[in-house]
Amino acid sequence: MAAKLWDLASPVLLTLSVLVRNAERKRPPSYEQARKTLLDLLARQEREADRMQMEAAWLRARSPLVYLIDEVMVLDLAWSDENRKHWQNETLEVTYLHKPQPMRAVDFFKECDEVQQELFSRVNEQERLARQDLLEVFYVCLKLGFRGRYRRHEDQKVQGHTLSEYMAVLFDKLPAKALLAEDRVTGEAYKHTDDRQAVYTFGWTIKTCLAVLIGIALMYSIVTWTTWHRLTKDVNDIAEQKIQQTVREADTTG
Repeated sequence: MAAKLWDLASPVLLTLSVLVRNAERKRPPSYEQARKTLLDLLARQEREADRMQMEAAWLRARSPLVYLIDEVMVLDLAWSDENRKHWQNETLEVTYLHKPQPMRAVDFFKECDEVQQELFSRVNEQERLARQDLLEVFYVCLKLGFRGRYRRHEDQKVQGHTLSEYMAVLFDKLPAKALLAEDRVTGEAYKHTDDRQAVYTFGWTIKTCLAVLIGIALMYSIVTWTTWHRLTKDVNDIAEQKIQQTVREADTTG
């Protein structure tokens, strides 16, 4: 994914992952806390997009992110039914994207299809790459659990595709697919191509990355504290020796 667009999208996904993880550990956020955290973050990313001159890309990329947030908060997050109902009555799709009513189950795929169709229109290389970057945001949201119209039955065909089939078609349009194709370096290789669906991952899950980062931060804190403690002890010992030496010299002089 283009670094700039991913820089705008990833903090939203990471923050949502933290909220989900905390709720799974019996530490769900309050309704007000979750809402303020996410709205403040979206506003900050909007300002960042403006600074980076990425307003148009962000306006389109934020929609699948908001759809994912709303689905998680209403249907998946381990918090009270009261909070679910409250969020359902005030979805970000309505209050932040200013849509008349929640239509995420349909609009997610409708907007994703529109971007895919634009790839086949007359666009230059820069525009094509920008649309691929946007499609990757949709794909990541699906990988992180957005289901929308497939919520009840993932294996049910909707407009000709099951969820897994839809994701496979979407994956075919991503840069990662092209990277896989580069491995076919001989004519013989084309005859033995593995047609199984490729798995598009980022190596580690968000939760794993977050756990590693927390572990690194903790180890850094421990090492830093230990080093600081040893350093200050050495300084204190030297200072104490200097004080005692000064006292002895004063006694001798006196």
